[in-house]
Amino acid sequence: MRRALTGQTVCNGNTESLARLFTKASIIRWHFQSFRRKQRAIEDMQADKELPPVVVFHRPRDVEAWLSQLWPPDGKASPG
Repeated sequence: MRRALTGQTVCNGNTESLARLFTKASIIRWHFQSFRRKQRAIEDMQADKELPPVVVFHRPRDVEAWLSQLWPPDGKASPG
């Protein structure tokens, strides 16, 4: 999005445009069209007790909190 707004060169002199961001081949369009399907797949994996636990992060601070449980600032990893 930023490159389209600023006209920043992407590769080999190519630039992005706002129009190109929303074509049928756009990754942004694909994301919004497939979001619910991907969300259902994650929910199904979370509900399947035969799979390893699925950890879902909604915000960067959720990742930081989870990682701090694994590797606290004192450097001693928590068991299990």
